[in-house]
Amino acid sequence: MHDLTILLNLGGIAAIALGAVAFLWRVSQPRTTQHADFVLGYPADQFPAHDVVGSPALQALTATQGRLLSIYTGLSPASDTANVLYTFLQELRAIMDLAYRVALVTRAYGQPAQLEQLVSEVQAIEKELADYVIERLLAYEADGQMDLLTRRLEALQQCARDLIPAAESHVPLLHDQHTARTTTALSTRARSS
Repeated sequence: MHDLTILLNLGGIAAIALGAVAFLWRVSQPRTTQHADFVLGYPADQFPAHDVVGSPALQALTATQGRLLSIYTGLSPASDTANVLYTFLQELRAIMDLAYRVALVTRAYGQPAQLEQLVSEVQAIEKELADYVIERLLAYEADGQMDLLTRRLEALQQCARDLIPAAESHVPLLHDQHTARTTTALSTRARSS
């Protein structure tokens, strides 16, 4: 009975240790970026002031977020470009939340000019990010085309190497035929003289 109790205690300790290791391993894993992490626009349950959400500044921020998110979802999650875009999308969400609070507090006085300035700054950054993404994608495509061209060139070189031994085996025959003709012509001349 004493041995069974020790065995059960060891089993319990092992289970707890394995659970702790599994938990630590799961927590320590690098987090993959997913578009599900973002709150899209201004959902009514989180942002109930519909008149504020409908303001042109907040609608422009929502449109910018939607465009950048559609670019982000088309990228490979492990790419540097996706990481840059993910970081900006997180910052944009914080900006959108702040813009909502500012618009909510100042709605009795009208939309502050700073919100318009904020929107134009965000749109300028959006344009820079879009240009950056296009540049990176074109560079990636060019690298891919260069790799394809390099592989095709290597295949062509391999074909040439494979053909050279076959050509070399025919060259002595051509050389032998040419030598035979030359020898025949020389012997014919020798006989005629």
